[in-house]
Amino acid sequence: MIDDAFSDLVCEGLIRAKEAFCKGGVVRELAGVALCTDDELGTLYCMFVETKDVEGSDDPDLLFTPVDWPSGDGLESFLEANRVMREGLENSGDLLPHVDRTFEALVVAPV
Repeated sequence: MIDDAFSDLVCEGLIRAKEAFCKGGVVRELAGVALCTDDELGTLYCMFVETKDVEGSDDPDLLFTPVDWPSGDGLESFLEANRVMREGLENSGDLLPHVDRTFEALVVAPV
């Protein structure tokens, strides 16, 4: 069910993803963090880009294209949130209400 508990799972996943990204106490200057999902809002993952990657890129739009960022956590940090999202998708008789509820929860979660 997409609710406050789901938002908590998303926040916990973000914390785990950042910890994995900064493994070993490595301090990295982040230019961006993106919470990403598929079109049906059935999976969730996180991508990171460092300032050095943006500044050293030939792509002037790199900062705005998280799917091209070099660092991410895959799905590992969001296993439980992904389970809840997939259940919501499977139990929804209509895709649009699932997308609306899930998107709203994802927007509120990091706040």
